Amino acid sequence: MPMDKAKTEALADAVKKHKRFKSALPILDCRTPIVQLWDKRTRIKCDLSVCSSMGVLNTRFVKFCLDFDPRARLLAMVVKCFAKKHHITGLKNFDFFFLVIDI
Repeated sequence: MPMDKAKTEALADAVKKHKRFKSALPILDCRTPIVQLWDKRTRIKCDLSVCSSMGVLNTRFVKFCLDFDPRARLLAMVVKCFAKKHHITGLKNFDFFFLVIDI
């Protein structure tokens, strides 16, 4: 785990040097260390991890599903908004999408 933290800090340092990102904050005191960053151009906030390739596999799967049926994106957004309005917490964006796919 200490190696993961060192890699995460190195990633944060590298991202901070890039003008495109507003911030790159290493979060090291969690099960999987991440770098939280904010893209100035797209205004998207995201988390990066150097510890696992599951995020890459999940992203490829989601892209495959969206390419297959673009309505899935809208339905996932509706499910996410419903959960937020009804204070259903603890789910990640991928979790909402997988709920939609399972329907």
